[in-house]
Amino acid sequence: MNKKFLALLLSASVICGVLSGCGGSKTPSAPSGSSAPADGDLPTYNLKMTAGITKDQPHGLAAQWMIDEIASRSDGRIQITLYDNNTLGTERECAEGTQTGNFDFAIVNMSVMGNFIPEYGVFDLPYIFENQEHADNVFLGEIGQEYLDMCEKVNLKGLCTYESGFRCLSNSKRDVRTVADVKGLKIRVMENDIHVALWQALGADAAPMAWGDAFTAMQQGALDGQENPLVLLETNGVPEINKHATKTEHIYNCTITLMSQKLWNEMSEEDRNLIQEVAAESAVKQREICRSEYERVTKWEQEVMGMTILDVDDKQEWIDATQPVRDQYGAQFADALARIQAAK
Repeated sequence: MNKKFLALLLSASVICGVLSGCGGSKTPSAPSGSSAPADGDLPTYNLKMTAGITKDQPHGLAAQWMIDEIASRSDGRIQITLYDNNTLGTERECAEGTQTGNFDFAIVNMSVMGNFIPEYGVFDLPYIFENQEHADNVFLGEIGQEYLDMCEKVNLKGLCTYESGFRCLSNSKRDVRTVADVKGLKIRVMENDIHVALWQALGADAAPMAWGDAFTAMQQGALDGQENPLVLLETNGVPEINKHATKTEHIYNCTITLMSQKLWNEMSEEDRNLIQEVAAESAVKQREICRSEYERVTKWEQEVMGMTILDVDDKQEWIDATQPVRDQYGAQFADALARIQAAK
C-alpha cells in the first residue's frame, strides 16, 4: 500500500472513531453442532449483502475481501453472503430493503442516494473533481465521512465508499473528440435529472433507463451508446457493441456500502468497531484494485476487443458546455461545492 493510501486510511480510521447505528438477521445461538454461547459471549450472525455490481468487478472483489476479513477477525461469528448483479432487486430496492431491515448490507451507486438524501446530488454535477487525488481527498476524508453520517437520518448506516472512477462515453457510431461530435447520439444515461441535463447540454439525445434495458437497446440499435467508467465495461459486455470510447471524465462515480441501522444498533460496540474498521480498510483496498484493473481492462478493450479509446481534444470545452447544468442544479449545493473545490 503506498504512502498516500496509508495516510488516507489512517485518517479515515480516526474520523470513524465514534460509532453509532443497523439491523438484520442475528442468530444468538451457536452454530449447528455447537453449544449455545455462555452469558456474556458475543452472538453469531448470518447476514446478507446485496449489490448491483458483479463479484469480479473491483467493487465485488473488495466487498468479498471485507466479508472474509470480518469473518476472520470475528473468529467466524459474523458470516455475510454477497448477492451480486442485482439478484435481489434494483439498487434503489436494495437500499430500501436495507432501510427496513430486510437486507443487512447493500452496495448502491452514489447517485441512488439522492433519492433518499438530497445533499448527495452534489456528486452528480459534472466536472467538479479534477483528478483521482482530489476525489480521494473528499471521499476518504472529512467531507466523505460527513456524507456517510447523513445516512443515519434515513435509517441507514453508511460504512464506506468504493470508487467506480470517472465516467466516460462509448458509442457504436463514431469517434468523439469534441462536444460537436456528441450531437445527435442517442445515449443511455442514469435515471437522474442532472445526468439527463448534462447530456442534453452536450447535444446528445439522452435516454434515461435501467441498465438491463439499455444493453438490449444498444444491441438492437435503438441506442447508440452509454456512459460509464471504463473499468466497468468489460463485465457489462459494452466492448462487444460499442467500439468508440472517449475519456470525457465528466463525473467521478462512487458506490456506497450501506448497513441496516437496526442491525447496527443491536450489535455490540466490539462488533460495530470491527465492521467499521474493516469497511474503512476495504475502501482503500478497493481503490488499489480499481486502479490496477483500469490498466488491464483498457488494454484488453483496445487490443482484444478493438475499441478506440480517445482523449478529448480540449477538456475546457466540455467544462464550459456543461456550465449551465452546474448553474441550474449547483446553487442548492453552494457550500458543499466550495468545500469540494478547496479539497484539491
